[in-house]
Amino acid sequence: MTVDPRLLSLLRERAGLRTAALEGESGVALVRRRMQAVGVASETEYLDRLNCDPAEFEALAAAVAVPETWLFRYRSSCEWLVEWLRERRRSGGRDRVRLLSAPCATGQEPISLAVCAAVAGWPVETIDVEAVDASGVAVAIARESGTIPMPLRDPLPAWAEPWFRQAEDRVVPDERIFDRIRFERADLRVWTSKRIDRFDVVACRNLLIYLESEARRQVMRTCERRLAEDGVLLLGHADHDQELFEGFEPVGVSQSFAHRRRMGRIASRVAAPPSGARGGRSNPVGKDRRSPSERRPTAAFMPQKPSDRRETTNERRDPGTVERDPTSASPPATPSIWSDADQARSLADAGRLDEAERLCRNRLADAPSDTAAIELIGCLLLAGGDVAEAAEWFRRLVYLVPGHVEGLLHLASLAERDGDAEQAARLRLRARRASDAPEDRDTASVEGASA
Repeated sequence: MTVDPRLLSLLRERAGLRTAALEGESGVALVRRRMQAVGVASETEYLDRLNCDPAEFEALAAAVAVPETWLFRYRSSCEWLVEWLRERRRSGGRDRVRLLSAPCATGQEPISLAVCAAVAGWPVETIDVEAVDASGVAVAIARESGTIPMPLRDPLPAWAEPWFRQAEDRVVPDERIFDRIRFERADLRVWTSKRIDRFDVVACRNLLIYLESEARRQVMRTCERRLAEDGVLLLGHADHDQELFEGFEPVGVSQSFAHRRRMGRIASRVAAPPSGARGGRSNPVGKDRRSPSERRPTAAFMPQKPSDRRETTNERRDPGTVERDPTSASPPATPSIWSDADQARSLADAGRLDEAERLCRNRLADAPSDTAAIELIGCLLLAGGDVAEAAEWFRRLVYLVPGHVEGLLHLASLAERDGDAEQAARLRLRARRASDAPEDRDTASVEGASA
């Protein structure tokens, strides 16, 4: 069973969303849950409802994406930002600091940015924060976060505690901080600020992964137009896209996920490449032309049982540093207690890819963040020749578990396949650090799978 293609097309056209999460039986289950929520019996009737009910369309779009966020997400990134903002204030010549949170989710992102600026020494009255999100529900919740306590995912960093009123596991930001944030519901593909031309910091984290390629380019054009020439762009774990970011280079510590413009590069390079130009993928790959027997996955290629994997350890760092294990800031992944996992792997090893994928998607309908099912789907798609779609599943895996060694290695191999040696090297370094393995770690099984 599949979701009505007209519904998928509507999501792509109106919201710019990738619809991979709605394909297969897990997508059907998701849509049916929304249909039950509004009392609709057929997909045709539900499609009519989506066309005339913006609130329900927004609810479905939110179910496809993952709107989860929390205060000071990516702790190392926040701590790096504090130091960067502190140095920016020391350098002089600026009387205000301007920050953009795009999207703002439910308020935690812009509040975190504002507190980072205050901790860095900027007087509160000089801090201006714009918080933009396409979801009216998210914006409404964010606007209440100045008075209604927000739940804590992680303990507040000690340096941020003075800016919150805390009661057990919930907090309320200092009203002086909250008053510096202006919330706005808007489509980031076409948004223009009405009061600020350029921002010192643009935070666009974990949005691009959910968007179609054209929507990604449009959002990036918005971010780049709004970013000051010497400003920084903050991204999430899974947001790297070579084609979009060729005008930027990483800056800061490894877990800051911060980028600045490359010297001498023109901002408009983010625009779509001309026909025939070499983009991020020099040769987009469709279905594999190999015979089914050649495509058959091997046991070495398929993800192992959790008990067969090496446990990941914290990233090595010098004594006294404030970086934290990147996995500590990831969304909660569902423990792999999936009863059909062994059967799915056996089917995959026997070359029965469709049956294995069906089991995985059934699992994900009930547990969308099950990492074993996500990894296996990526491997199955890769074995079947759908390289681009496999890459999206591996990105989702690394988004959920930033230190997932196999996911990182798969992405590294795919980056090499696309000719991006620099990105491949970064991914392999992350994998080595996550696994605490020696420099000559044997990754032949993964590399061979995508060769």
